[in-house]
Amino acid sequence: MALEAKYKGILPFLPPKVKKSLLYLSEEFLFGLEEVRLRLLQPILLSHHDRDVYLTEKGSTHHYKTAPVCDEESFCLALNLVTASSLYAMEEEMRRGYVTLPGGHRVGIAGRALLDKGHIKGQRDISSLNYRIAKAVEGAGEKLLPCLYENGIFLNTLLISPPRCGKTTLLRDLTRLLSDGTAINHSNNIGLVDERSEIAGSLLGKAQLQVGHRTDILDAVPKAEGMMMMIRSMAPEIIVSDEIGSGEDGIAVMEAVNSGIHLLLSAHGRNIGEIRQRPVLAKLLEMEIFQRMIVLSREKGPGTIQGIYDGKGHPLPERRVRL
Repeated sequence: MALEAKYKGILPFLPPKVKKSLLYLSEEFLFGLEEVRLRLLQPILLSHHDRDVYLTEKGSTHHYKTAPVCDEESFCLALNLVTASSLYAMEEEMRRGYVTLPGGHRVGIAGRALLDKGHIKGQRDISSLNYRIAKAVEGAGEKLLPCLYENGIFLNTLLISPPRCGKTTLLRDLTRLLSDGTAINHSNNIGLVDERSEIAGSLLGKAQLQVGHRTDILDAVPKAEGMMMMIRSMAPEIIVSDEIGSGEDGIAVMEAVNSGIHLLLSAHGRNIGEIRQRPVLAKLLEMEIFQRMIVLSREKGPGTIQGIYDGKGHPLPERRVRL
């Protein structure tokens, strides 16, 4: 079955009722499955790349009122499987809000936050689990790569995308290509700052997804601090990180640029106009830190490239874009 072949990393962490019901779904549907959301005493939501449906005992339905709910027994079993039956032992994961599974899959966790001097130190009374299925699409960035070089030099690049538009998948494959090298580019030392363990999907220090043989990974570290650590200790040629936007991120970006390091970063947004509404990113764009900006959408499925722009926000001439 497709689920067994492609998503075996999540199967041991799903309660038997859910796993059995999923296996009734078609191969085609399972191939495009992105998320399995378990909410206590609510219908189980399946997010497919082109639609959302609710899980039934032997298939799916579009109507939540006709879908069975995730009962307390199944939910508690799922939580025990994800946390190895010990919320205390998973304190750091509870604080971050997710657990990484074998294969790079992640389970987002939401419940009652535990605060310490205004900062989240963990969670209890968990009521939501979101199994996010990691999919490495090798080759996703190959056609894009020529647009990111000029005279043999990699151009600082910002991927702009709303959630669920393939941003992390593209970022991961570009990291692999930049690290391993291709006919277009030589291989580079990459410093990957993977704050949410999404890009490399690291588990116990080992990347679960391919990010290249010359990539050094700082996992589960705040982006700004991680970028500064990479600059000081690993001498990367290119730094890669996801979803920048804070003031500290902006300082780290400028430090990297002033150190002669190139950047491959991403930010949440539907277009460049939205990015310009965020003060830190607006300043970076005003300074033309990024010579390339790529906007993604789901118009033709995840990973749809809406446009490729230069540092001034002007679309690249069509002759330079062959996707």
